[in-house]
Amino acid sequence: YLDLNITNTLSYYKVQTAFDSYNVGDKIDVDTFLNLSNENKEKCYSALITLEFDPKEILLDMTNTNYLNAINTTTTNIDGSNYINSMTFKVYYQADKTKRPVRENTQSLYIEADSEAEALLMVEHNTDYNIEFVEQLDEKALAYEKQNPNFKLTTF
Repeated sequence: YLDLNITNTLSYYKVQTAFDSYNVGDKIDVDTFLNLSNENKEKCYSALITLEFDPKEILLDMTNTNYLNAINTTTTNIDGSNYINSMTFKVYYQADKTKRPVRENTQSLYIEADSEAEALLMVEHNTDYNIEFVEQLDEKALAYEKQNPNFKLTTF
């Protein structure tokens, strides 16, 4: 039995393919990365991990609900393998950071991001909201949310 948890605590991205004034290996802070075009984001990485194993000895459980229930995902193909690079998240927030949070004043927005952490960063860097919670939406939850005539994806 193998339980592998990987947490990325880096506060920067590295350039994998040169673009604009950036060279391979340059470090880019998170704020700068979030403002890059999608094309240039694909030329960067925050951490690269290679896990090699004998598939006759180790089987990978690909039943993680974050991926199985993901909908409205976009994928990218790297060396012949598809990877999810965008999912839909619901972000609960209070519009005023200076006031005590009141449940009845909780609002929400919907955003596409690579992960809960990126969704949180995008909202933090583009608003003054007091973020309460970030929730990945599965297929049923997203279908329910889309029934609301005011549903829209937020882009920054």
